[in-house]
Amino acid sequence: MTQDKAALEDYYDTATAVARKWSRDADVVGVVALGGVARRTFDQYSDIDLAVFVSSAKTSKIKAGEYTYGGFPLDVLLFRYPQAFEREWDDIQREAFSNALVLADKSRRLARLIKKKTKLTRGEVRQRIASRIMHLAWLGIYNRRLARQQSEAYAWEFPADLLAIRGEPMGAHAEGVNRTV
Repeated sequence: MTQDKAALEDYYDTATAVARKWSRDADVVGVVALGGVARRTFDQYSDIDLAVFVSSAKTSKIKAGEYTYGGFPLDVLLFRYPQAFEREWDDIQREAFSNALVLADKSRRLARLIKKKTKLTRGEVRQRIASRIMHLAWLGIYNRRLARQQSEAYAWEFPADLLAIRGEPMGAHAEGVNRTV
């Protein structure tokens, strides 16, 4: 991933300017950066991912979708506040908000609410670690000692490019990678 600090600052500054401008709207409760701006990383495919929390659907200035602002690509998601925090979040939303960066917050509660919604239980942490270890194994990256210890439960000899051969990450799992030897 190419890291150009000046370009990264331009992305961050643009996200901050958009948040400042949009937070003037009476119906906007807050603006949160997600993705590369929040993680402070980007590449040539990056856009500025913004979650905008609104108190009502009345706001006519801000719409969900993809836009360009000052030459920068924006991807805008709208959420009703506080309803967005009253329902369950799926793993995709929890992961997207796990590195969220609050740029504007009239409620003074968004950071705390996001942290509460993205907090993982011990079991979820273990499951994510196990899932990522298995993903690395599918890529052909694994610990030989662990492979010897687990040789009866997992077939570690699959080719390193199995995912590419099958055309998708989930294909490796669905096609029996987790079979016994």
